[in-house]
Amino acid sequence: GGHLYLPLGTINRYWENKPLMHTKYSILGLDWSDWKDYINYVPNEEKTEQLRKIVGIPESEYVFVNSVYGSPNSGLMSVQMKVSSKLPVVQLKLVDGFNIFDWIPIILEAKEVHTVDTALCFLVEKYSENQKLCMYGRYPGVFYHVEGIFNKWEMFENTGNVYEVKI
Repeated sequence: GGHLYLPLGTINRYWENKPLMHTKYSILGLDWSDWKDYINYVPNEEKTEQLRKIVGIPESEYVFVNSVYGSPNSGLMSVQMKVSSKLPVVQLKLVDGFNIFDWIPIILEAKEVHTVDTALCFLVEKYSENQKLCMYGRYPGVFYHVEGIFNKWEMFENTGNVYEVKI
């Protein structure tokens, strides 16, 4: 009658030597390749509209940029990105009363998305259409853990330098 604790963040070190995201599924006997079939995101249009006004989302084309990962509860970290763009740049930021799900429609409407690898990449992978998607590693070798998961993203390995993003 005891409990079993499975540290999913590091389970691949103990279970099998495969990428982390594959191991999270295989430990439960599930196939990871159809993960998109199990995501059903329904936006809260009212909250997203409020967020648009607060943040000042342009009516014209824009580029979405996010350099932050982690969570407010466990700590936010970021990679250094130097962005130069002719289009307006919308930067993800914390806004009281709103969460990452309220940002998803705003992200999906951007002409290009440039983000550090975070959980939001999974929703963008599923719902993005006709956008340029660029994902930047938070540390060297991170993309091994999502091998085969993402098909729409151009991925840039972390070399320890500032990411120079020219749009």
